[in-house]
Amino acid sequence: MDGQRIKVTAWGYADMRCQAALHEFLVALDAEALRLTVEEVSVDIRTLDFMSSGCFKHFVTWLATAKQQGRTYKIVFVSNPAQHWQKLSLRALTCFAPDVVSVKEVTAG
Repeated sequence: MDGQRIKVTAWGYADMRCQAALHEFLVALDAEALRLTVEEVSVDIRTLDFMSSGCFKHFVTWLATAKQQGRTYKIVFVSNPAQHWQKLSLRALTCFAPDVVSVKEVTAG
């Protein structure tokens, strides 16, 4: 927690081995954000080197839920502009849920 923001950091590889855990985590994160009535959930993926399509789908599901159920919090992805896959993937998420998602590019370090 940082004021009215929950900060989450992901690093390494999000592949098929962690899909179930990621799904459970995002469900719990959504519930906690609602319980605490936060304004923002910040997801720092600057040091995430890879994300499988299965893991990416869980983020899409989270955003779809937030969008459809009118969540009061916003989701900010902090990305590394040197990671080309992040730019492409996060662009798709911002197009999917522009009222919920924004991206902040920051050099990893």
